[in-house]
Amino acid sequence: DLRLCKPVEYFKFSKNNEIYGILPFIAPEVLRGQPYFLASDIYSFSMIMWEFISGILPFNNQAHDFQLS
Repeated sequence: DLRLCKPVEYFKFSKNNEIYGILPFIAPEVLRGQPYFLASDIYSFSMIMWEFISGILPFNNQAHDFQLS
């Protein structure tokens, strides 16, 4: 795994409450500051599979900066 896999506890919020990842692939509850669960991983995996199967990025027709405001 090239040391890319880490326990979920490793990815908890940093001291500045920062979230790392690519916005369309991050589960909505994580963006709201709620903890990670198995469902969060399933959401992220489904977004990856969406892109893999369709060849289109998820939510490619929406500006991501608008979602953050």
